[in-house]
Amino acid sequence: TISNVDEVLDDYEEGRWTPTLMYSGAANCTTNSYSPKGRYVKVGQLVFVSGYIALTAKGSDNGSGTLEIHGLPFSSDQYGQPDRPAYSGYSGYSENFSVTEIAIIWGNNNDKCYITGNVDDNNQILSYSHLTDTSWLAFSMTYRAGA
Repeated sequence: TISNVDEVLDDYEEGRWTPTLMYSGAANCTTNSYSPKGRYVKVGQLVFVSGYIALTAKGSDNGSGTLEIHGLPFSSDQYGQPDRPAYSGYSGYSENFSVTEIAIIWGNNNDKCYITGNVDDNNQILSYSHLTDTSWLAFSMTYRAGA
């Protein structure tokens, strides 16, 4: 039996989303027929997302912008504080990037995240030059959605 009304699950949703790889503010790349794909589960403000993006051509660069994944199903919480993190728990697989140690970081209060990697022993947000025509990324992460 439930002894407290706070124990009742009052907000649950699951579904699909389409991750979009963008750089310099545009989606210039071509993906294979199996991607992009994504799924999510939301319980209260906690959102678990997974996604897959695989390129067949990286397209042309229209600037020096950062690599971003757009289209996340819910905007992140703007308060990325230790007692209330906006994101956590990235895991993923990647191949055919020109760098190692690929990771994803979150921008507060928006529906996109940034792809980072180890460039000359420094972790930095990646750009178009770090892609190849066959780069791919499979990932999952948990974050806190905005209220």
